[in-house]
Amino acid sequence: MLQPRPLSEADAPQLWRLDQQCFAPGIAYTQEEIRAHLRNPRQPYHRGIEVGEELAGFILTVRTRGRGHVITLDVAPSFRQRGIGRTLMAAAEQYHLANGATGMQLEVAVNNAGALAFYTRAGYNVIRTLPRYYSEDLDGLLLHKDFAA
Repeated sequence: MLQPRPLSEADAPQLWRLDQQCFAPGIAYTQEEIRAHLRNPRQPYHRGIEVGEELAGFILTVRTRGRGHVITLDVAPSFRQRGIGRTLMAAAEQYHLANGATGMQLEVAVNNAGALAFYTRAGYNVIRTLPRYYSEDLDGLLLHKDFAA
């Protein structure tokens, strides 16, 4: 059974290394940005899953305007298609729902077909395009998932 564990600032170097594997420059976070997200006090839910001694994936989320907001969801390439992303997303959704959120939101690059397919299967809908969200030439998409009333 995959069991997410809480993350702390001490995990920042390991999270940063995985984020660099998962995302291109201009999308990947710096180590200081990751540390700042880990310190965010807005009802954070930050968890990682380890397989053996290796960090297989992690999720960073906070509460934004009544919704859980996924800052990043990273799964190591060698651990994809094993349910790690689904487990992390489900746990984050459960946390935010239990703490009064009305749904979840996140941003994804328009060219990240794998992530778009993953989030669509998880019940997320594209709300709008975010021009030049990642760089001058790469738009993002804002996705929402509403929790059942």
